[in-house]
Amino acid sequence: MWGIRFDILTQEAIKKKYSNYEMLEYPHQIIGVNPETIVKAKNYPELFSAIDEAETVLIDNTLVYLMLKLFGRKPIERNPSPDVMELLLQVCNENKLKIFLLGAREEIVKLAAENIKRKFPDISDIYFRNGYFSNEEEIEIFNQIKELRPNFLFIGLPTPQKEILANKYKNYLNATVLFGIGGAIDVYSGKVKRAGKFFRKLGLEGFFRLFQDPTNYGKRQLQYYPEFFKFTFSQHR
Repeated sequence: MWGIRFDILTQEAIKKKYSNYEMLEYPHQIIGVNPETIVKAKNYPELFSAIDEAETVLIDNTLVYLMLKLFGRKPIERNPSPDVMELLLQVCNENKLKIFLLGAREEIVKLAAENIKRKFPDISDIYFRNGYFSNEEEIEIFNQIKELRPNFLFIGLPTPQKEILANKYKNYLNATVLFGIGGAIDVYSGKVKRAGKFFRKLGLEGFFRLFQDPTNYGKRQLQYYPEFFKFTFSQHR
């Protein structure tokens, strides 16, 4: 739907898939799709290509899930990026793997790395870098990541930057799983609190974020959600 192929996976299936880390084909890009991603993919050919070429494409939003159901697709469940990141960190902990966090302000990503290390002490190494860099610095950063050889690279940058960068460099980095995690670094730092499990289960986490940060999330919803609905229903007249 929307020209996008989704992988219909439960969270249990996602963890099982990545627990067999050594059996994956590398490089491996994971993308979570929400209304903003779908709208921007119409206007950024590089983003659409990144989604099309990703090895795993997940449903990262309640509205995307509901629209898929409404128009006859058969999604099993949503896969919010913070939940998927948690599953992958469990895999990294159980297998003593290395990770790299790219994104957010320096103090935020540093705090996220410290909190992840406390929660997952068997992760071998946690490298990190803030998400503020120029186009000229880009290749230097990915050269550094290549030298460190993390097993999982978590990219906490805005859409379409995170998807395009992952697609651009995934063949350059060697044997790495790349996942664009949006604001999950803020969550692990403690800067942003997630809704409780009850609200998440009902698919109401977006409302919780809206009340927590109305300026940021409200602006994004007003900017992208009407166009998302217009695009969706125009495809199914």
